[in-house]
Amino acid sequence: MSSEDFDRNDLEVICRMLGYIYSSKSFYMPNGYYGQGTGQIIVSDLGCHGGESDIGLCSASWWPSTDSLLHSHDVGVSCDGHIPIRLVGNDNDPAGRVEIYHDGYYQTICGKNFDRADLMVVCRMLGIENIPRSAYWRWTTTYEEGIGTIGASHLNCDGSESSIALCGAYMPASSDCSHSHDIAVNCKGG
Repeated sequence: MSSEDFDRNDLEVICRMLGYIYSSKSFYMPNGYYGQGTGQIIVSDLGCHGGESDIGLCSASWWPSTDSLLHSHDVGVSCDGHIPIRLVGNDNDPAGRVEIYHDGYYQTICGKNFDRADLMVVCRMLGIENIPRSAYWRWTTTYEEGIGTIGASHLNCDGSESSIALCGAYMPASSDCSHSHDIAVNCKGG
């Protein structure tokens, strides 16, 4: 499905079709974020109002009218608001280099503009709610730098979000990031 003109109304209908409850935590990622599909693109320009029980009841362009579209515009959804996340480098504490699952493998987060509000959301994603004042973040000086693609950058969280996907970040990261800017966190402080 093409991500062009995709919005939260379309997401609500798709979550309902998949048997999930749509909520403020639900989100979608454009431009093949979770990987590009193969074969024909079946639907694009989806125009749901949000109350439909099936996308077949929404306005849309259907194959073969979608023949010229590219899979680089595929949309991915998360109805439960979950992006797989992990910490690398420390087996005992909730501390380490932050990685999110993207396009088939785990990728680092660029720490440019990272602040306490972003830390709160990352720790929340890791299942930690009571984050002490001593919790901290830094570029990976204690932990090894990651390799491969950097999954996100320029997080702009206000601290209340359940996922960095709701923070207006660049996903994947902007080109001004390098692995020397990989972010590491310690959610329990020290």
